[in-house]
Amino acid sequence: MPMAGGTPRLVVKDANTPRWSPDGGRIAFVSRNKIGVATVATGDQKLLTNDTADNRNPKWSPDGRTIAYVANKQWNFYLMKVSAEGGPTQPLTERAGVSGGFESGNVRGTFQWAPDGQSILYTFMNYGLPSDVWRIPSNGGTPQQVTNHMPAGLEESQFVAPELVSYKSTDNVDVPAFLFKPKNLQANRKAPLLLYAHSFGSGGMFINGFYPFVQYFVSRGFVVLAPNETDAHREDFGGGEIDDIIKGIDYLDREGLIDRNRVVMQGGSTGGYRTMQAAVRYPDALKAAVNMYGPTNVVSLQSFYANTGRRTLFGGSDTSKSAEHWRERSATYNIDRIKTPILLLWADRDLGVPTMQAEEYYRLAKQKGVPVEYVAYPNESHGWYNWRPETLKDALKRVAAHYDKYLGQE
Repeated sequence: MPMAGGTPRLVVKDANTPRWSPDGGRIAFVSRNKIGVATVATGDQKLLTNDTADNRNPKWSPDGRTIAYVANKQWNFYLMKVSAEGGPTQPLTERAGVSGGFESGNVRGTFQWAPDGQSILYTFMNYGLPSDVWRIPSNGGTPQQVTNHMPAGLEESQFVAPELVSYKSTDNVDVPAFLFKPKNLQANRKAPLLLYAHSFGSGGMFINGFYPFVQYFVSRGFVVLAPNETDAHREDFGGGEIDDIIKGIDYLDREGLIDRNRVVMQGGSTGGYRTMQAAVRYPDALKAAVNMYGPTNVVSLQSFYANTGRRTLFGGSDTSKSAEHWRERSATYNIDRIKTPILLLWADRDLGVPTMQAEEYYRLAKQKGVPVEYVAYPNESHGWYNWRPETLKDALKRVAAHYDKYLGQE
């Protein structure tokens, strides 16, 4: 319907990621995990996909006839395409891993049509391959690798493929998780457990991607559990989803895989926050923990964000809740409950979670006699994936030493 002055207004309910067609006459969009298209002049809209996958990131072909997109199927991501007029969808990539990604959250990746429309360039990674650029014909065919960032001496077969498992949460809902088991895990030998918490708030997820911290500790004999906590706790950030994560200890104990007396936990950003909250809510569950640039004081962090215009915190949590609520969800206000020795790893130029978050917790922990170590890396920014190789190498060594110190020998 036209607005005053004759300017058309197009309203697409629950839509995001709008992409204009090359001729400017239509818009591709995502609505409730489906790919759709809208005609600007008439306002006509239709959905092009109707499957159970999470479909996102639509991009038009140069001739405007086709839309390529990414489908998430059990945390593997595939390139797909569909006619802009509707019809059957066609898979372009079949290899398990992350093709293209969502360009947001912690599902990093991208793809682009070639200018002639004959091929698509996309990023691909999996559990054993870091992200590289690949090319595939736009009508399907054999993908070809364009770049290669795998360090010399390493190959995919040296890494451990995850197993997708599920276990029951405290409210009897299935919690999906990736389970990594050491290749040399002996029968009847209970391994130490690393709980790995994902980042990017309630909208984040673990994927079948490349996690060097996970693979490093699997190579050191750890079983690693990486849960995707349930959506039921989106409005209970720092609460119910922590219970979901910790419930994984019971699951793996019943499976006979772990020594529940040798459990550690770590995560980055909101994963670091979840790690701190696990130490608060379950004081006896963890022998050691590592918080990589994760908030310790949500109240002061909200003040830090105040000038940015953000109305939500951590990908969907309601910042209108009282300061008392967020004090109850902040480690610095609950340090008397914490027993877990925590290693804080930060970047001195972190603009997402400033070093004052680490410094405050470090000071209070020292005053209370709670074991804590703190390292701030110079000239680094938020996210280990942005850190220089020498920084990442040092961080891995420090985390390993921290776990060795508090787990001891079997």
